[in-house]
Amino acid sequence: MCNSSPFVDDDFCFACGPRNPAGLHLDIRAQGGTCEISWTPGREYQGYSGVLHGGIASTVMDEAMAYSCISLAGPCATAEISVRYRVPVLTGVPLVVRATASRIRGRVLGAEAELTQEGQVRCTASARFISSQ
Repeated sequence: MCNSSPFVDDDFCFACGPRNPAGLHLDIRAQGGTCEISWTPGREYQGYSGVLHGGIASTVMDEAMAYSCISLAGPCATAEISVRYRVPVLTGVPLVVRATASRIRGRVLGAEAELTQEGQVRCTASARFISSQ
């Protein structure tokens, strides 16, 4: 029998999956509509020398926003995301992403995230998510 649900967690998520050998293995702390991720990006995730690839920065913020929504509504998927890059995010330097979610209407949730490094906001994001419930 085939499981057709798009919300099956098999621990292979690129961002947080412990079974994915190529993944980021992010340590995620989420509850009550908030999420925090602390991580030090390695050189293997760079774009330009010493600078985190923008897609990876976006992925980490997306994951934080998703988990902030999951902590309110159960399994969720990103429906739309917008990212604003302000200052380059550095590799080899610890960063923190904080996200907050709120219910918009029915199964739709909204979230915002901020990525900081060395006390400076490096990029921000906002997104909408769809809950499976």
